Amino acid sequence: MTSKNDKLEKSKNYWLNEPNKFTDLYNTKKILHLPSKIFLKKRMEIIQKYLKEDNNATAVDVGCGSGEFANILKRYYGNVIGIDISDKMINLARKNSEKNITFQINECTNISLKDNSIDYIFALGLLDYVENLQNVFFEFKRILKKKGKIIITIPKNTSLFVPFRWSNKLRYILFDAPPVVNAISKNALISLIKNNNLELKELTSLWTTTWIALIVFN
Repeated sequence: MTSKNDKLEKSKNYWLNEPNKFTDLYNTKKILHLPSKIFLKKRMEIIQKYLKEDNNATAVDVGCGSGEFANILKRYYGNVIGIDISDKMINLARKNSEKNITFQINECTNISLKDNSIDYIFALGLLDYVENLQNVFFEFKRILKKKGKIIITIPKNTSLFVPFRWSNKLRYILFDAPPVVNAISKNALISLIKNNNLELKELTSLWTTTWIALIVFN
């Protein structure tokens, strides 16, 4: 079985050096990519209900990739910031996105934003690949305003797709994607949220694979 460190290394290398492969999932015509495309569409249908128009709000897309979701956020929020570890992803995002979206290169555990400055944090498809979930949540809470909201997705630890997650070669061949680093049970996710003095407002199951959570800083 592949070690966590090996998966982290392969994952980080993918995001830093192969951003076009991920971007292609949004526009792919490959048959093997169709499940991913359907998944992204279903995920967006669920996320859509959390998007509330607020021209005075600042929303951050952490792990923004090539900027597709940041563009959607800009339709709802006055100020949108996209953050990614990959300079290549950020360059793609700047090229593909509206000029009034700010993009910056940051680790998700060391974000260059002020304390209590953000109204909404979105982390879609990010927590799958981070090293330490606790450290990420600590940083999210630091930049979030009181009454602010966090919307995350994270893989379930039990799924029909588990064999595809943990096999580096299989995921890369079939989906052009890196191995999943983190998957979590419902109870473990609830504990993670509570341990950071945050409140889980809503938890949705997407297929057998993914949790989508709305979290509030009360």
